[in-house]
Amino acid sequence: MEYKFLMDNAEKSCKMYDYETLFNKGKILPYKIRLNYYYKIRCILDNVEYKEVLALLKYEDDFLKLLISHNELDYLIKNIKDIVRYHKLNDIVLAYIKQNIDSIPNTLLEEITLVIIKSLTESASIYSNYNIEPLRNLLLKAANEQGLSILDIKYVGAGGFAKVYRLGEKAIKIGYTRRCPSIPDNRRLLIPDFKGYIEKEYVEVTDYLETSKDISEEEAYQVYKELRDMGIVWIDPYEHNLARVTENVLNNIKERRKKGNIKGVTPNDNSSFWDELKVGDLVIIDLDHMFYEHETETIEYEIEKLSEATKGRVEKFNNRYLREKNIQVLSKKK
Repeated sequence: MEYKFLMDNAEKSCKMYDYETLFNKGKILPYKIRLNYYYKIRCILDNVEYKEVLALLKYEDDFLKLLISHNELDYLIKNIKDIVRYHKLNDIVLAYIKQNIDSIPNTLLEEITLVIIKSLTESASIYSNYNIEPLRNLLLKAANEQGLSILDIKYVGAGGFAKVYRLGEKAIKIGYTRRCPSIPDNRRLLIPDFKGYIEKEYVEVTDYLETSKDISEEEAYQVYKELRDMGIVWIDPYEHNLARVTENVLNNIKERRKKGNIKGVTPNDNSSFWDELKVGDLVIIDLDHMFYEHETETIEYEIEKLSEATKGRVEKFNNRYLREKNIQVLSKKK
């Protein structure tokens, strides 16, 4: 009722009251409704058309900053679950929670953590019986090992199969069925902490590495060639899927391999091969397009689903590889 009254009388109120008074009138409203009321006031004052859906896009950061600058701590804590659910990984919200963490009861903080984790996975909102605990435990482990919390997670972007998040020095990928559910233990592949299904989705946790603009097509081909020589076919052989390994990441991978039993990694006997990798060498950070050479039907099927540009790159690298192999064979016969 209050919302309808405020919305119906917004134009009249804008003529009667100053902006500060109008903003404070919204304190009686739940968060999402108050955001729309704020948006309507802004539209009237800015003389632009009001379209409710745009409140999600245009003014949400301004509104959050205003709530914080007005020190509406009680209002924010009271509505914090709705705010997190609504804005997901908004940096302003997460920074605010961290700054005021001592003012938030532990039980509420636990609920906020679960809301954040659920916001990372679409299945949690679709399936009522979705068990969030395995994903929660995996992410908490990744956070705790770095002295962080779930509040430190940030959205990076989305690919064809997953959304990518960063948690400190870890990359978290959450999505659906992968082209390549497991990978061979190979020095050119960024060996993950975890790669496998959790409930309805596929989850991958790896060290976070950023690709470099100085990686050339020739370098990508040399990685492709090395994998082919070991019986592995990489069908997304692009520079942007590569990164230069750092000392810290290299040490992490070697440590994980010593422990063994890495979820989503098929072990092999080439343990000494790993010792040859050096800081600055290239590793593949997108692990979704690796197949064994004998999986010809699967490879052909997956290549057909690729874009024309990627098909062209795969064909180019494959033809060059076969041509070079034929030259080697002919040289040996001579």
